[in-house]
Amino acid sequence: MWLGPRPAPGCDPEFVLVAFQCEVKEPLDHFGFQCETRAAVTDIAERARLRGALVEGPTDYGGSVGYFAVVREPSGHLIEFTHGQPLRGLSSHE
Repeated sequence: MWLGPRPAPGCDPEFVLVAFQCEVKEPLDHFGFQCETRAAVTDIAERARLRGALVEGPTDYGGSVGYFAVVREPSGHLIEFTHGQPLRGLSSHE
């Protein structure tokens, strides 16, 4: 399920919450933020790596996943930083 505020007409969502209903084998829920450039994702991943907080990436899976890195923030939550995910149109999945 995708939850988030309805974007203005012609605009992409600024915030999306992704939640899964299934047997939990590992935490899948996370916050995701779309970055303006691949370089921004790479920079965030490198800074997280230096702090021991990088979980995955940066990786380019293409398609609907795009270029991303996953970081574990201090309280343990996963944060995904992406570039190239096609977020446009998610408001039609209410």
